[in-house]
Amino acid sequence: MYFNSRIILSTHNHFQASFYTVVTLCCLFFFSCSRTKDTFINRNWHNVTTRNNVLFNGQEAFKQGLNDISSTYKDDFWELLPIERMVANTDFRVPGEVLNQNFDKAEQKATKAIQRHSMLIKERERNPKMDESFLLLGKARYFEKRFIPALEAFNYINYKYPHCNSSAQAKIWRAKTYMRLDNNEQAIEDLKLMLNRTDLSKKDRSGANAMIAQAFLNLKKKDSALLYISNAAFYSPKAMQAGRYYYIQGQLHEALGDSLQANKAYDSVIRFRRRTDWKYYINAQMAKMRNFDYTVSDSLGRIALEKRLKKLEKARENRPFLDLIYHHRARHYRSLQQIDTAVYWYKESLRKESLDPKLVQYNYKALADIAFDRKEYLTAGDYFDSTLSKMSENSRNYRRLRRKRDNLDDVIYYEKQLNTTDSILHLVSMSQDQQLSYFINYIDSLQQLQKDKELALEQQRKNQKRQELIAESLGDTGISSSGISIGSKAVSSAFYFYNKTTVQNGLSVFYRKYGKIKLKDNWKYETIVESSSNDENTDEDQESVISSQDNQLDPRYQLSTYIDKIPVDKAQIDSLQQKNHLSRYQLGIIYKEKFKEWDLAKAAFTTLIKTEDSHEYLVPAKYHLYQVYESLGDTQAKEDLKQDMLINHKDSRYTQVIAFPEKLLEKKANQPELAYQKVYDKYKMNDYQAALVLCEQALEDYVSDPIVSKFELLKAYINGRIEGFSSYKKQLRYILENYPQAPEAREAQKLYTKELSKMQSMKFELSDKSKNHKLIFFFKDTELSQANRLKTDIETILKELEFDYLNLSIDYYRPQEIFLVLHGRISREQVNYLYNQLYDGKVEDTRGVNTSNWNRVKKYYPKIRKPSHIISTDNYAIIQIHKRYQAYIDWEKEQGKNAQKEDKQGVSSSKKIQG
Repeated sequence: MYFNSRIILSTHNHFQASFYTVVTLCCLFFFSCSRTKDTFINRNWHNVTTRNNVLFNGQEAFKQGLNDISSTYKDDFWELLPIERMVANTDFRVPGEVLNQNFDKAEQKATKAIQRHSMLIKERERNPKMDESFLLLGKARYFEKRFIPALEAFNYINYKYPHCNSSAQAKIWRAKTYMRLDNNEQAIEDLKLMLNRTDLSKKDRSGANAMIAQAFLNLKKKDSALLYISNAAFYSPKAMQAGRYYYIQGQLHEALGDSLQANKAYDSVIRFRRRTDWKYYINAQMAKMRNFDYTVSDSLGRIALEKRLKKLEKARENRPFLDLIYHHRARHYRSLQQIDTAVYWYKESLRKESLDPKLVQYNYKALADIAFDRKEYLTAGDYFDSTLSKMSENSRNYRRLRRKRDNLDDVIYYEKQLNTTDSILHLVSMSQDQQLSYFINYIDSLQQLQKDKELALEQQRKNQKRQELIAESLGDTGISSSGISIGSKAVSSAFYFYNKTTVQNGLSVFYRKYGKIKLKDNWKYETIVESSSNDENTDEDQESVISSQDNQLDPRYQLSTYIDKIPVDKAQIDSLQQKNHLSRYQLGIIYKEKFKEWDLAKAAFTTLIKTEDSHEYLVPAKYHLYQVYESLGDTQAKEDLKQDMLINHKDSRYTQVIAFPEKLLEKKANQPELAYQKVYDKYKMNDYQAALVLCEQALEDYVSDPIVSKFELLKAYINGRIEGFSSYKKQLRYILENYPQAPEAREAQKLYTKELSKMQSMKFELSDKSKNHKLIFFFKDTELSQANRLKTDIETILKELEFDYLNLSIDYYRPQEIFLVLHGRISREQVNYLYNQLYDGKVEDTRGVNTSNWNRVKKYYPKIRKPSHIISTDNYAIIQIHKRYQAYIDWEKEQGKNAQKEDKQGVSSSKKIQG
């Protein structure tokens, strides 16, 4: 009975469970059937998956990419800001290269959402999130600078989902893409049509106006862009974005010359305060100060501006922008002509180590201009160098500033040389006691400076020790040395040996306790030095003794280091004086000719003239000083200097120019260019003596004409051909010293530094294997007709021997001496063969002879027995450059003797071997 009841109860429970299961399934079936197909699809699991997983993650990655741009993008507030921030374009991209991992991830997620969750049924998309997926896909491609694929995604939204919520955003992003592809007109047309819609949100309306403004900016139409950027700022729902738009609006007004409207736009930025990025607030304040009109405003306005600058400087939140505030404070004082104060604040701005390279550039440029205006050219050159280091080498401003800096090269060089020689000559003029006293004071100042540094370091070590003691005392309270509670133990902020000050303190304690011991076993017990806490004074005395010993060994604190370097040899002192005179003369010329600084030129020439020793620059300096007095309008000084030159330097050509200026004007009217052409023609015809005479005459006739440097360079070439290397070098140096600003000086500098080094060798070299040899015949200039006759005969023989590729010329060697030279790429053996033919006269004369008759009587050319020499091209160049023909003959004889000795030794050695 019991068994049967258990069976019945079990059967009843199974039936009940099955009944509930069937009821549940039926409810689900009828529930599903009661829904329409579209409603069910819109709430299906695909939608949930796309929204909460793939698409959501893609959108989050896109937001992170925008944050990356926002954090890394640096706005250049010195230029018109772009409406949309985007990282700079790369010059070259490898296929498949990713610019930002977050945008790449967003693109992958958008693609995955489209591929896996799109439900295109009967040409209709049933998943309402697909338009967002395509919008995300296009935006990710846009920021990856793949604009054509991005445009395809935006066009697909407008084609497939024209009435979706993302259609307006798609059109705005499509317009952005058009602008990136330089199709600004199409972007403007599409966005203007979109603005006619009444259902646009404020966000979309603001974005559309901003993009139209950017398109007009791309087309260089700032006035058209101004209206749309104002609308974009007005409709923008975000204060952060509106602040940027208002700042750009102010920049556009400023660019169009409307400072009043620009300041109103900047005031709109300032009213946002902390609701927008603080950098817009600060730069709007600075822009208003740049627009301040000092010519119209009164003293009260200037005082108010200065108070505003001080208030901004004191504000705690403006500390990251102190470099910018100091820069504008310097500009304020410079506008008030308080130059020293302006220099101070420019330097303060530089000390803040600004992250804005243009701000640093403008600071250096301002300091360079101030130094240049003050005629402090050495300082100006340094500041110009610093400015150029912060500029792009491809910019127009860089090239302009580079030219200005290059103009200072000469003045900086001679200023430094003048300062150096002045200092050394001043020391030379001192007595021995004065020299000792001077350098003792100098060494004392160095030692005091070293002591001040050591005291500062000691104070720094004490402060560090005090901080460590405080940190240790706070260790039990659970507060670290950095002030952060970390539990029952304090954690050190850095490893012991990473802190140099702590290590140095440890070494000092060790040395006080144990001394400077040697590394060995049981060192602690064998070499302990007795010490206690009361021995600090003894340690300090020991350290001072060691310090004094080190100072005695340091060459900086030795008198001999300085005294021994003072020149005592008269030749060295004369050389220094020569450099000093040259530097002062060159500075006077530069100030007079290049910078038109008459006062500086007057000071340089006057100091040079007043030097006690006579020098070669005395008369030219007086002549240039005479012209300076004329430019300054100092008639009396000019007349006194003229009388001085007529009395003391009456034979100088400079004096003749001053005494008879009408002759100079008359000669200038004869066109110096024609005179130069005459000299040059004589030079090309190898008539060097006549060319030199005409050149000397032209230098006297046109002494104050700019063409004189051109004559001097031509004179260098002429002297080189007449007198050789030494005269050529001396004339080039003369050009560099007397005409440093002339174009010919650059050519002379190139020749002096590069060509002379190649020409200075006077050593003849054996070159039998070379194919560049010459055959030379020596003649007096009175034998020119004989040389021409020989030249004709040899040319005929060369034609007979089919040596047509060789040629002959009559070369100038020295006054009254010439060479007949056979040129061509020919080896020494070939030249020797040819000379033997000429010497033996075995060359047939075939003029008027039937050469087909082999049985004819042969006629030969006359024998040429004129002495000659076979010489390589390199050795011939040495002969002409250094005028060493006789030296070459002697060297050639010596080489012949050596060859005979070697032959005899070879014969005797061969006989010994045979014996």
